[in-house]
Amino acid sequence: MPVLTIAAKEFKDALRNRWLWAAAIAFMGLAVTLTVIGSAPAGEVKGVSASVVLASLASLSVYLVPLVALLIAHDAIVSEREFGTLMLLLTYPVPRIQIFLGKFLGNVMVVGITIFCGYGATILALVINSEFQLALLAPFLRLFITALIMGSVFIALGMVVSLLARERATAVGVTVGLWLLIVVIYDLALLGILIADTKQLIDPALFSAFLMLNPADAFRTFNIAGIESVSAVMGLTDIPEALQANLFLFPLAMVGWLLGLLIIGCLRFQRYEI
Repeated sequence: MPVLTIAAKEFKDALRNRWLWAAAIAFMGLAVTLTVIGSAPAGEVKGVSASVVLASLASLSVYLVPLVALLIAHDAIVSEREFGTLMLLLTYPVPRIQIFLGKFLGNVMVVGITIFCGYGATILALVINSEFQLALLAPFLRLFITALIMGSVFIALGMVVSLLARERATAVGVTVGLWLLIVVIYDLALLGILIADTKQLIDPALFSAFLMLNPADAFRTFNIAGIESVSAVMGLTDIPEALQANLFLFPLAMVGWLLGLLIIGCLRFQRYEI
């Protein structure tokens, strides 16, 4: 199948990328560090320390996974255009949509390896500290799946940028700017709005909508508010019932982002001119 063949090629090419392994090692190092620090104040209460680790890992993923995804995908198209390999690729009797989806799947596998390395190192550290419990498998699996969906969203976003940019330098600048806007500035703006809302005009439903508009916030909210032990550690025991009842909408919002960006990317690639 052409899609899988192209995905396998993208994956093999990425394995030779030193930046990928640097990102994976950095993720592992930070995850293990958070595990050690999170376990320190917990003493003998193993459940609390594990919850601290899950909460810290979710917060770390919000910043690191989108950055890695964007840096991997930003030159998926524009670099091949500059090197002249894209013209050769398009001469093959393979529909453009399959080429785009193959590149997308290959990059998703790369991000999946990075996430797996970080979370796997965390689990190993918990096992070594005798703090891992079988009950943690479900939260970790939930965290991994949603982190992979979030990473896929930013892979698709990076590929759209790669289609719109005419030079790799431009693609790098735009993706870094998007990361700052989505992951950092958006939250700061939302916090400023909440502080300024002294009359509490923003109800939980509207606030939830603001969170779902951002795939990174949707990931964080779903994992922190959706796991009881984690939300307790983060001081979110008084989560509004409206938000708690509609938590399933947050992963759906991420999937919606993913499908929308993939459709935009496929349509754009169909009319892409070299």
